[in-house]
Amino acid sequence: SNLDDQVLDFNRRPLTQKYAFVYADAILFKVHRGHVVTSNSLLVAIGIDPNGRREVLGFDIGDSESKASWMDFFSELKQRGLTNVDIFVSDAHCGLKDAITTQFQGSLWQRC
Repeated sequence: SNLDDQVLDFNRRPLTQKYAFVYADAILFKVHRGHVVTSNSLLVAIGIDPNGRREVLGFDIGDSESKASWMDFFSELKQRGLTNVDIFVSDAHCGLKDAITTQFQGSLWQRC
């Protein structure tokens, strides 16, 4: 559908700006598929450029807030051009924090 195309275009656009700070978080929700209810996570990254402007860098659905889900998400952001982040801000979820320190070595991490 047209909305699906717009979401794909948004999540594939190049990230050419320098983002000094990146906030990362997940929103947990339940999905009903037939008679089965599963838990999913909406992974979100918001960048702040040197002028203080906020921008959603990307979002994705993960089956959980695991390190593997975050690793895949951050890998996509890096392929699109996200580099040299000064500070990541997130909660202390171990999968998220581990993925940040693995994917963005040299970036500082701060708990929100």
